[in-house]
Amino acid sequence: MWNVLDFVLIVITVSTVQSASVESMENTFNCYADYLKRHGLLEPSLQFEPFNGESFLCETVLSATVEGVYSGLYDEFSKREDLKDAAMCIVNTLKELKWSDLDIKEQIYLISDGLTGEEKDMKIQELKKVQARISGNAIVSCLADKEFSELFNQIYAKDDQEDDVSDYCARKYAIESNLIDRNVYHISLNPKNISVNGIECDIINKQHFDDAEEELRQHLLRDFKEDRQKVDCLIKKYHENRYFDKTLSIALLSELDITEQQKEVERKRFIENMTVITKNLAEC
Repeated sequence: MWNVLDFVLIVITVSTVQSASVESMENTFNCYADYLKRHGLLEPSLQFEPFNGESFLCETVLSATVEGVYSGLYDEFSKREDLKDAAMCIVNTLKELKWSDLDIKEQIYLISDGLTGEEKDMKIQELKKVQARISGNAIVSCLADKEFSELFNQIYAKDDQEDDVSDYCARKYAIESNLIDRNVYHISLNPKNISVNGIECDIINKQHFDDAEEELRQHLLRDFKEDRQKVDCLIKKYHENRYFDKTLSIALLSELDITEQQKEVERKRFIENMTVITKNLAEC
């Protein structure tokens, strides 16, 4: 994502004062290749000369490269209003996931004589996909508590003013689908004691879920500039991860007599569920 070669050139210039064995960028790439080989990250078919110099000089170059990668990441995240408060968390998470290895590997692909232009493009595109998934997961992890806690509050506080029949059908679905633990919470199927004869809850619930899906779909289409293929993939992931069931359970819990402690337990569970769902969305 960020090109670190300019930063490395400065380090190389400093290093050449200490030792004439580090004389060119080619040797810097040999240092990169040695590092990747040691960690099993470089295809055997890509051949590079061994690093020509003292090992501590290669370690110095690698250390400076890695520092440059994460410094650049921090600067970029800090510029974004929605990410600046979580910038350090995101960068630390990327460090744990060895993001810099991918950046170094990209540099090796770019200068390798062992790859055709088409092969380079293909391998770099694959790296970009991995980087996008890793960075997305890091951002989700660092924003989860704040963002999903706020979403929980919105769902919990929302008053849809459902009619009695819709309320009954939603409760029936939740009970039959085990969305709410009845060993912990008391949820009445028909608290308003309405006549249920002839009520076709399957049709009513399907309409509610279809409406919720369409609302989400329109929101996603706006966000992703009418990319319908991507939005179809995202909607499928939402269904696979039972997003609509999970939001329904929170909405119903808000109607029950639960303690603050129970509410916080459900908030934590919701945050965990939404974190998993959002990471799975990255596959699209």
